[in-house]
Amino acid sequence: MSFFQDIETKDEVETGGLQGIIPANTKLECAVVSAGWIPETQHANEAIELKLHVLQPGPYKDYIVGHKLHVKDDSEKKAKRGKEFLASYDAKGKGLLRQADAAGKNFTDALLARALVGVKVMATFDIWEKDVEKNGVMVKEPGGNWVRAIGNVSKTERARDAQIERKAEEVKAEMDLDDFDDSEIPF
Repeated sequence: MSFFQDIETKDEVETGGLQGIIPANTKLECAVVSAGWIPETQHANEAIELKLHVLQPGPYKDYIVGHKLHVKDDSEKKAKRGKEFLASYDAKGKGLLRQADAAGKNFTDALLARALVGVKVMATFDIWEKDVEKNGVMVKEPGGNWVRAIGNVSKTERARDAQIERKAEEVKAEMDLDDFDDSEIPF
């Protein structure tokens, strides 16, 4: 019997939404893990999408949140805000985008990734809502997170996080996981 028997090959696969929603006004240290133009959508070549990975220890560690920067939007205000975010991310990195812009180069996916992947920021999250029909009535429900603001990661926050991480490692070391029975986990 083949390992992949009865499995359809798909371009995209999801786990089914195991990640929860980060509460509004929560500030978390994050790192950019991907950056590029949004392909083949209504925002193609108008918006840049960054993926932020939450680094901070705690309940949101390892969450991934997208940040769309509408840098070429029809709305001047929206485009300016997107460019301000992009410039701020670039300044927290190596400034490669400013250098490329000064040299008249286009921002390719490769350049965006080289300039922004690894950049650490303190991100403030908010919640976007979606309309959902329940019992014939349209109601608003949390849909996910969006990045409201970014700032620098302070040395105090880094030291605190390192201390929390060390304590977590100590607790893990003290735990005896050899006797852990995982037979009741449904997956």
